[in-house]
Amino acid sequence: MSQKKHLVIFLFIFGGIVTLAGLKLINDARESLHWPNTEGVITQSFMNWDKDRQHYADIKYSFVVAGETITGFQISTREFNTSSEELLKEYPVGKKVTVYYDPDDPYNCYLEPGYSWQSYQAFVLGVIILLVAIGVAVFYKEKPKDKEHKVIKV
Repeated sequence: MSQKKHLVIFLFIFGGIVTLAGLKLINDARESLHWPNTEGVITQSFMNWDKDRQHYADIKYSFVVAGETITGFQISTREFNTSSEELLKEYPVGKKVTVYYDPDDPYNCYLEPGYSWQSYQAFVLGVIILLVAIGVAVFYKEKPKDKEHKVIKV
């Protein structure tokens, strides 16, 4: 099998996986709008730094579902136009919050459910990869090998 065929097959498989993952993210965001909710409390709220010296708001909250105390850390599926400092002001330690949780997996929870651009990013990327795969397949389509034409001299 030629390298071109391997590339096309890889792009189709990878694009398909990314597209399916994107569809799952979109579905989760949609479903989160209908999840049950309960009262929770912010247990941790401070500025943290990653290894690249980028700062982010490190916020955790706890809530109880079916007698089990759960700790969550996801604020939203939506893109934040809010700075880390503003998030820390919005969610100080001790603040009571509404937590939306997946009834099948309460550890999958948010303070702000719903759609975001991030919900669609994987899906869009997967579709782009699939389009590239189609383009590569069409552009590099192997031409059938002609049988040798023998020249007959007259």
